[in-house]
Amino acid sequence: MLLAESKACQEYINTELKDNKIQQSTSPVATLAFFVKKSDSDQFPIPRQDDLLEKLKKAKIFSKLDLQWGFNNVCIKEGNEWKTAFQTKEGLFEYRVMPFGLKNAPAMFQWFMNELFANVLDDYVVVYIDDILIYSNNPEDHLFCKESKCKFWVDSVVYIGIVITLEGVSMEKEKVEAIQQWKFINKFSEIAKPLTNMTKKGKEWIWTTWEDTTFWDMKNAVCLAPVLQHLRKGKPYYLETDASRVAMGVILSQHQEDGYLHLVAFLLKSFNEAQANYDTHNKELCTIITAFKQW
Repeated sequence: MLLAESKACQEYINTELKDNKIQQSTSPVATLAFFVKKSDSDQFPIPRQDDLLEKLKKAKIFSKLDLQWGFNNVCIKEGNEWKTAFQTKEGLFEYRVMPFGLKNAPAMFQWFMNELFANVLDDYVVVYIDDILIYSNNPEDHLFCKESKCKFWVDSVVYIGIVITLEGVSMEKEKVEAIQQWKFINKFSEIAKPLTNMTKKGKEWIWTTWEDTTFWDMKNAVCLAPVLQHLRKGKPYYLETDASRVAMGVILSQHQEDGYLHLVAFLLKSFNEAQANYDTHNKELCTIITAFKQW
């Protein structure tokens, strides 16, 4: 373990002991403590963003709750603590609560939260791991959390990186400002097909006014993204599709209460190598089929 990691480990042990989240262990088994990134392995599904947003379309009042040390609110089953034992130079310890870093922790915590709110989910509560959003149509139906991250009685709220208001959903202002400061665009070659020619082997890199304009147009398109209106079940949908030489674009719209068509969803996708060889008619048909599969 590196010196910096050893220091961080010691601080972690001291803090967790003080908070009674770990305890001295006499477990016959243990793993050496080390720093590593782990991916989730449990198959319990994490909620989809679009499914969560669908439930909020008629809400007028929101309260956001963020649980402090979310995973640590779940206790290890009594008698099973020894299974979590880990060895450091400070000694042998075991967890009394579910720690961060366990492969199944996110999915397990989501299951726990779903069970906890089972009677109110889909009625006035949505949960995304340790982020809880309470919503209602009026104050009468509205309402142990982290106070600094909680929002009560507001008409707009930022939830899982999305701004939710009476009108619909949009990008968080801070994320838009971050995009404006980008020095590059992630997965640039996938987003900007016309510019990928510059990356081909043997192609001389020449950044002209045209490339610069295209680059800024792409950033502005993200920053000026329109507010997506809430879907209105039972109302007609209008689908507009278009296919270019390298990509497909789809817009899904609905008439809202003002009588006008408003954007509720969109899809932008590059054609794969095989699709790029289709003729115009088949590209348009491919776009329509993809849209139907999407929605």
